[in-house]
Amino acid sequence: ALRQTDGAIIWREPAGLKSAGPDGLTATATSLYVCGDLPGAAGSTLVALDPATGAIRWQRAVACRYRSLVEANGVIYQFGAALTAMRASDGATLWSATTQTNDLGFTSVQVDNGVIFAAATIIYPRSFVICGNWWSGGPLFCHHQAFIAAFAGATGARYWQAPIGDYLRLLSGTTLH
Repeated sequence: ALRQTDGAIIWREPAGLKSAGPDGLTATATSLYVCGDLPGAAGSTLVALDPATGAIRWQRAVACRYRSLVEANGVIYQFGAALTAMRASDGATLWSATTQTNDLGFTSVQVDNGVIFAAATIIYPRSFVICGNWWSGGPLFCHHQAFIAAFAGATGARYWQAPIGDYLRLLSGTTLH
């Protein structure tokens, strides 16, 4: 972390933390989240840091994806193969939802007035499903239909799901109606 006025180093990453790279960092209004490896940890770890001091607030063994965190109202929403809500203060899981497919994952998330809007598109391109193509005389391999879903931020209850074209990304900073 550098001081804004003169670029002096305030702190460096905590000892032993091996960041997954600059794309593994997510800054929010209250925390800095790093996806990386810690000594003694088995696999990737999500680490919450105090942005002022660099002190580790908490750590949690999770499958991290780059730039896959959104924070709103004291809750972190991590997305990828699943959409998981975690309490920002300690990383405790509040709820989790999946796409219920083997090839789609949540690739973009926005929060508006306690509703979570998540776009699900193909994240496992080599994982196919069999789809019928009776006109050509046999089955073909294809992917599930991409979709947007709306979830209750507090409970994870799915309000609705609507099919979309492939590779949609929700725009940040946009109020959804």
